[in-house]
Amino acid sequence: MPPLSCSIPGSIQRNMRYLNHLRRRIRGLEQEEAELSQTLNMLLADVDMNIDENNGLRVFQQEIDQQVQVQDGEN
Repeated sequence: MPPLSCSIPGSIQRNMRYLNHLRRRIRGLEQEEAELSQTLNMLLADVDMNIDENNGLRVFQQEIDQQVQVQDGEN
């Protein structure tokens, strides 16, 4: 077994490399989170637009159904 004084610098170097690796990983995850957040916001905006369009089409369909019922009543 090497003397304790020799293994401490090696341990410190390994720890520093590991910390640097973790910092790079954190930066990558933060970037990924920002991209995913932006994508989610765009998707939520699309959902809102689709809901609005669906509601408009539903009202339009109800108006058409009412017109058909009136025409059927006249015939």
